[in-house]
Amino acid sequence: MTTESTIKRTVYLDILRIIAIFAVVWLHTAAQDFRNCYPSDEWMVKNVYDTLSRWAVPVFVMISGALFLDAERRVNTRRLFSHNILRLVVIYAVWSTVLTLHKGVAGMSIGEVVQKIIDGPIHLWFLKMLIGLYVLVPILRVITRKRATEEYFLAVVMVMGIVIPTVAKLLQVFCPAISESFSSLIDSFELTVSTRFVTYFVLGHYLHRFSLTKRARLMIYMSAVMSVVAVTWLTAYASSLAGKTDAMFYDCDNVFTLFESIAVFIAIRNARVSKNIQPTLTTAARLSLGVYVLHIPVLTFFIHRTGGMGETMGWVLFVPGLAIVVFICTYVAVAILGKIPGIRKLVM
Repeated sequence: MTTESTIKRTVYLDILRIIAIFAVVWLHTAAQDFRNCYPSDEWMVKNVYDTLSRWAVPVFVMISGALFLDAERRVNTRRLFSHNILRLVVIYAVWSTVLTLHKGVAGMSIGEVVQKIIDGPIHLWFLKMLIGLYVLVPILRVITRKRATEEYFLAVVMVMGIVIPTVAKLLQVFCPAISESFSSLIDSFELTVSTRFVTYFVLGHYLHRFSLTKRARLMIYMSAVMSVVAVTWLTAYASSLAGKTDAMFYDCDNVFTLFESIAVFIAIRNARVSKNIQPTLTTAARLSLGVYVLHIPVLTFFIHRTGGMGETMGWVLFVPGLAIVVFICTYVAVAILGKIPGIRKLVM
């Protein structure tokens, strides 16, 4: 493995932001009414499309880890809390309030409205999770200072946060008789610290700092393809056993999503990009936060106005078509909002 230049890192991270936010929009488009349409052709199409985009959030976390744990970047703890964390808190508070009020609070008491705002729209969980990771940054920067320590830490959190949960889910489907005993055994070790997103955070830094060999990359790509097939089939099989949608293998705490995420990250990391489009990529990447926050109301707007089009067009075309429309419209809206003083910092 070899260390890469800072310039190349920045460019590919911008590209990752753009494709990851599109994958988020794609994922949420495919997830519309997914749980309620089992079994049907619509369900199967959405199962495939959903599986293809499960790497989106982990890759966003990996990007943050690549930036905040970079030894070349000075991170002041006071500024981390007064700027980075406070900014996320403000963004969450403002947009949670706006989106909650937009959705409607008629008939609710003041206490219920406040509780709704605190809980926030479901997709804003990502911001709360990032706040938790940022709090750990000073500790994680010490851990990632030495490669050997970082590799040991990654091995531990991968096993705790990803490998063990994957085994537990597979046992639940194929060996339910021992599934409960296995879970009880793991719980007895008191490994209660949430590790799945810490894994992606540190992994982002590791893959950001070191390059894999061509052979290792090829193995990762093959594993990612097999993972997509595996999750698609496992979700269909688990759902057939339950008689309803069972999406347990969609979560980020499984080895399948891990392989997909690593594959996307290193593929873009090793891509060649023309210097002529770098400024455009940087501008587009800066809008990704606003697109994440606002794409759900835009998606909801279009969903209410395209009823029946999925059956008419066919779900294979409708889902990606709608995702592209929502993505473009949200990007335009965020770009406009980004030019308004006072709102700019809430979307970029």
